[in-house]
Amino acid sequence: MDEKELALIFFDLETTGLNPDSDEVIEIGAIKVRGGRVVEHFHSFVRPHRNIPSLVTNLTGITFDDVKDAPEAGVIKDKLKRFIGNYPLIAHNVSFDRIFLEKFLGEHLPNEFFDTLELSRIFFPSLQSHSLQNLVKTLSLKKEEAHRALSDTMMLFSLFNKIVEEMKNSPPYLLHRLYDVSNGIRHYDLIFGKGWEKPEEAELEFSWSVKRQPEQMTLPFNGITPPHSLIDEYFGSEVSYIEGEPDKTLLKDIVNYSFSHPVSIVVYNQETEELIFKTALEKGLKVTRLDNINRFICPKRIDEILENPDLLPDNFKMYFATLFSYLYKTRDFSLKNVPTHIIKNPLLRLLSFCDNASECPYEEVCPFKKQIREALYSDIVLLRPSFLFNRMNISLGVLNRKLIVLNSYRVIKTFYLSKMGFSLEDFLFFSKYHGINDITAKYLSDIFQHLETKHIGEDATTEAGAIKSLFEGVSNPLLEHFFESNKFWVEKRNNRIVIFAYNGTPKSLFRDIKEHSKSILFFSESLSVDNHKNVLSDFTGLSGTELKIERQKGDFISFIPNFMHSPNRDEFVNEFADFFLKVHQEGTSSVMFFSSQEMLKKVYFLLKRKGMSAKARGIDLKGERGEVELYLYDVSVESFPYKEVYFVKLPSIPIVSNNGNSLFVLYSFFTLKNVSIEVLKNTNEAVVFYFDGRFKNRNFRTKFENDFISFPLFIDREQSLFSMLERHRNKNI
Repeated sequence: MDEKELALIFFDLETTGLNPDSDEVIEIGAIKVRGGRVVEHFHSFVRPHRNIPSLVTNLTGITFDDVKDAPEAGVIKDKLKRFIGNYPLIAHNVSFDRIFLEKFLGEHLPNEFFDTLELSRIFFPSLQSHSLQNLVKTLSLKKEEAHRALSDTMMLFSLFNKIVEEMKNSPPYLLHRLYDVSNGIRHYDLIFGKGWEKPEEAELEFSWSVKRQPEQMTLPFNGITPPHSLIDEYFGSEVSYIEGEPDKTLLKDIVNYSFSHPVSIVVYNQETEELIFKTALEKGLKVTRLDNINRFICPKRIDEILENPDLLPDNFKMYFATLFSYLYKTRDFSLKNVPTHIIKNPLLRLLSFCDNASECPYEEVCPFKKQIREALYSDIVLLRPSFLFNRMNISLGVLNRKLIVLNSYRVIKTFYLSKMGFSLEDFLFFSKYHGINDITAKYLSDIFQHLETKHIGEDATTEAGAIKSLFEGVSNPLLEHFFESNKFWVEKRNNRIVIFAYNGTPKSLFRDIKEHSKSILFFSESLSVDNHKNVLSDFTGLSGTELKIERQKGDFISFIPNFMHSPNRDEFVNEFADFFLKVHQEGTSSVMFFSSQEMLKKVYFLLKRKGMSAKARGIDLKGERGEVELYLYDVSVESFPYKEVYFVKLPSIPIVSNNGNSLFVLYSFFTLKNVSIEVLKNTNEAVVFYFDGRFKNRNFRTKFENDFISFPLFIDREQSLFSMLERHRNKNI
């Protein structure tokens, strides 16, 4: 087909919401393009059978007055069908618009559909955002009125032209490979014209190479033997538990210790990591960071699929096209600056493993092996807690030294977040990739059909065993790692059933970690909670010496306002915000901790609307300060003398176990206690508030009242709290 003869339909729909079962189309915009020029327009409002939500009006500007006199769907659908004809249809995130369009027309359309979101990710893979508005801005396209059907369609056409331009300037090798992968899945000749993959140009020989990073510079070692340090005493036994976290002096002591004893340090706090890194470099020590070491792509597996695209099930082929385009253009196998759409690519984790072959022709471009080689010859290796809970990491040799775990109370939640999960599509990928016979697909489908009858969180050990037998004899570290678990259960991801597993039990994992480490030193602000004198020892199963770092205690007063009674989350957010505005002293630095991102965001935007100087981690720029700052419990807070501290709900620990409820409370309160000490250790005086409906239960609060950072006052009357708060503040003036 000659490009001048191409006829394309670009379209966009505005709807009352995102649910095709209940929401309706309220505006349609479409253009017909022939020979690269717009030859015809289609635009119409559509009268819905329900009101337009305020959120949609705020986004699109469309009010019910705009559509109340518009024709109903039945009046205009025949006209729209004639306009569309059998031409290819193009939209941004086309799967959404296609569902609403076919529902609107009342039939399945035989037309070919193409997605500019998918195409922009393939041809501009390094861009961080691929929303239509951001693409228009980033690619300097002509901007139209946002979130209106016809104007969005015109911007869509401009974006498509930019994609075509980029495609024509792309190297033949890249286009040939994209053609091989997409052939039979996407008929791009319908929108790009025949020969878009440049078949007349000879394919050049190709091999992967990487962009070399500058070597880490260190100062020459001056040969002076470091002085004896307290760390020597801490490492007096195989396992030691230290109640208290190192201050700057002790952290520098740890760096000195590494002159004669290589160490691996598990760090959660970025401020602490930077201090260790900077101090070590100043002393001429070799330091390696292994953060996100398991986030990489194996170039060997990429080439295997390029040579045989049929190894991929059809539903994974376009995901691979995007991934390959990103790697081809960036050579970023370590995925250090990877955009979000690559992180969320479902193929990423299926290809991110190393079979530890002794000789690999890809060693020069493999970031995984390069990092491990550097780590083995480093004085200090800096790790994230998640490193400990990937069994494939334990045998790499990185832990075969002294191991120090800072903020070690956080390893509990990290363990419960380190689950692995595979869907039916994932297992089908593995079966095809490893050449297992086709009958396996039917067995897998039958197993997952049975799993559909189970409840979320229900045991799936029997089903996992059946799947394991299908992959008997397959050499795949990811699958082997998955099937090592003794705990499997059912969850849902993107409305699809997934079998999840923990990476063993914490006790078995730490037993292996101990066997591979020369000795282990756990630091935690607190070790005890409830009747458990050492929660970490109970969790890891490792007994050891217990030591303590003495700290000067500040003057704190703790309130638990049990008079708050909102029955649901939305009402609580409003009540909590009103409470905060009543008790907050203007100009006083305040910090809030939340167990869920949803609640954090609701409180944040509510406070902003009320004129507060609020900053939230993950919403505002990192490092920005506000009069009130909002964090999740998961986020380590840089030291700052806060005067007001608010803990909203107990920290969330995602436990799946037979005694999950009791463990949830124990570990949640242990986390709460440690976070409270951590955030207040550099504060001389502060007012602390705790909010959780469970504190109204007398037995519950009696059980834990000795574990608060200061003795808690349970207040049942609002006025009583204000009176005590005023007396406390007057005392400290």
